Amino acid sequence: MKKYKVFFPIFVLTIILCFSLILMTFKIEKLMIFIGDFGWFYLAARDMLLIGVVPLVSIPSSHPWLHQGPYWTYLLALGLYFFDYHPLIGAYISIFFGILSICGLYFLGKEMFGTKMSLISTMLYATSPLVIVHARMPYHTSPIPFFVICYMYCFYKWVNGQTTYLPFVFLFLGILYNFELAAVILFAPVIGVFLHSFAFKRKIELSKKTVLISVILFLVSMFPIIIYDLSHGFPQTFKFIAWMGYRVLRIFGFPSIHGESGDDINNSFFVSYSLTLLQRLIFLAHGWIAIVVLIVSSLVLMFDSLKKNKYEKYLSSQKTLLILFSIPFLGYVFNRTPSEAYIPLFFPSIFLLLGYTFTKFLNSKSLRYVTGVVFISLIVSNPLHLLRQNYFMGSRDGGYGVTFTQRMGVVQIIEDISLNKEVQLIGKGKGSEFESYLMGYEYLLWWQGVRVSKEKNAQKIILEEKGSQILLEIEGKASKSAMLQ
Repeated sequence: MKKYKVFFPIFVLTIILCFSLILMTFKIEKLMIFIGDFGWFYLAARDMLLIGVVPLVSIPSSHPWLHQGPYWTYLLALGLYFFDYHPLIGAYISIFFGILSICGLYFLGKEMFGTKMSLISTMLYATSPLVIVHARMPYHTSPIPFFVICYMYCFYKWVNGQTTYLPFVFLFLGILYNFELAAVILFAPVIGVFLHSFAFKRKIELSKKTVLISVILFLVSMFPIIIYDLSHGFPQTFKFIAWMGYRVLRIFGFPSIHGESGDDINNSFFVSYSLTLLQRLIFLAHGWIAIVVLIVSSLVLMFDSLKKNKYEKYLSSQKTLLILFSIPFLGYVFNRTPSEAYIPLFFPSIFLLLGYTFTKFLNSKSLRYVTGVVFISLIVSNPLHLLRQNYFMGSRDGGYGVTFTQRMGVVQIIEDISLNKEVQLIGKGKGSEFESYLMGYEYLLWWQGVRVSKEKNAQKIILEEKGSQILLEIEGKASKSAMLQ
């Protein structure tokens, strides 16, 4: 019986991993997303390998004076080096981290709440449409869920008396900051624990050695950004901290600085955008069911957290999860920046939250059957609807635009007409004002051996993406288009 208890969860986890791997890789060579921002990283990784200049930061954020960290560029460069610069390698690196995050979520859930709950959370996570789509993106946000899980595991161990995990909390905070600036919100739970201990005069056992190792590991993880800041006036560290303080003050009515992102966001658009993401995350077939599931799960966890003795020495699993879910979630709500790049920070905590509630209701005689129907509906219908919607490619309902197959079709057309001459790419239409608009095409053309130049005598190619098609014009000649396949 003991062997069965050990073997069965691993057997189920293996099935989950295999099924998720199929979903993550299905038609990846045709339906991979490859927008201009992705191309930015490919070009940076290529130049890092060919020119030898190691970037210390990467793509500018929505605030141009701030940049994302360079870790994704390094990972991508490693993949391109070993796989002959093939553009699909970025997606496979992301899928690798997607599989790791499923394994990590299982072990985190098991540590906090037990095997049954961890399997339920993992099933929901591995079949979530938005999780699967993000695991297929060759982008800097794709590894985030895995490192968030590592951070959550170390945080949970630390707040439950194992102080040796505190240095690793800071290590993963630094790593996450290098993948996405918004990960700075995950410092809040750590700061909150220290403030809570100070306010209630609860001593946190910290040795000088633990503090020293924490500082060292954090500085090591932040090394490229620190080197960059030393010669650029500290925008990524001190100025960013000051700006974060301003954003907190804005919540309490501090006057706005003109031009700040989020100040002019329409509330109805922000709510609608967020609900669309929530539907894709939890229950693609019906948005309102997704909302109800999240609200009920949040209330259940909150109620169970309040039932715990408030004078307990260590944080319960329920309180720890509530903190790790609610603080980043509230940060997203108050910041009011409709960006999908922030959402992977919530993936692990949301599915642990859902898994906790489903497990609790499945153990209830009166709710068992209804809960079972809802659970099966989610894990069965989500992959089916995702496949029917072609992984959200196209222009319908906030889709991700044109497919990789279309982009390669345009590249082939340009290659055929270039006649081994240099071409100059010119963007047109919505989004063309951004520097990265054509960088995906630039990398693909380079990979195919077509030289892209900004010289005036190069053959001009005008490209415009309109929903699910690409319009291509060659020096004023009749335009061609590549329709969604």
